[in-house]
Amino acid sequence: MERYGGAVSWLASVPVIEPLACWATAIDFEDWPQQTRLDDGLVRPAMAQEAAWHGMGEVTAPYLAGVLSHLPGTRAGHAILTVVMPGHGIPPHTDAQGAAWRCRVHIPLTTNAESQFVVDGEAHHMDVGSAYIVNTEAEHSVVNGGSTPRIHLMFDVYERE
Repeated sequence: MERYGGAVSWLASVPVIEPLACWATAIDFEDWPQQTRLDDGLVRPAMAQEAAWHGMGEVTAPYLAGVLSHLPGTRAGHAILTVVMPGHGIPPHTDAQGAAWRCRVHIPLTTNAESQFVVDGEAHHMDVGSAYIVNTEAEHSVVNGGSTPRIHLMFDVYERE
């Protein structure tokens, strides 16, 4: 696979996503790492990156393998779960990627119509039950204008060694 130079592209359907979404939403948001409680009581975005966190590595492995089957000649980086609470977002930024990097995959577990992934100023909505490839070398951000949390499973895709 060549390095992805687009913004956001649908990659594949992700069957039987409900068990993974149920697992993620059953974890109290207070237990998610990197959360910050603001003066107004709202919670900023959180990210879980450790495979041992609530058994995340074991729970997510079949989903990563299924999606990778659509990207021959690649391997997955570690899984990341993010939650963006209602009314919050992730500010615009770019990610520096190494030479073997090809793309990042997003698998939405929960979302709402007002949740947007913005790349180079263009808003994209990602649906539950699908996997998307994204270019994190381009400026990107997240806005959750809805009333429910937005939870995505993500992982970087690299050229197989």
